[in-house]
Amino acid sequence: FFFFKQKTAYEMLRSLVGSEMCIRDRILMDCQMPVLDGFQATKVLRKMMNSEKLPYCTIIACTAFAMDKDAQKCYDCGMDDVITKPISQKMFREAMNRYGYQLSLIHI
Repeated sequence: FFFFKQKTAYEMLRSLVGSEMCIRDRILMDCQMPVLDGFQATKVLRKMMNSEKLPYCTIIACTAFAMDKDAQKCYDCGMDDVITKPISQKMFREAMNRYGYQLSLIHI
């Protein structure tokens, strides 16, 4: 599971392509990143996965937009699921659980 903090999608893809391919099985993709947004980044990742340069992984959109058309845009570019901001612990856990990654409730 990748969580890129303070990186643009462009930097993320560059770090993946410039190193040994080490994708886990889930990516939480922020849709509104600068330089290369999450939609474009997902298209690039899916293209790489389809050409077998990367193993398939689940991409979960993280977006502030909650309309059906916004979710459809995520699915259309190749994302598997959508969670909306602000993200609660429960929402995050349920999204991970849908794809077989069992998380228990986090206490803060």
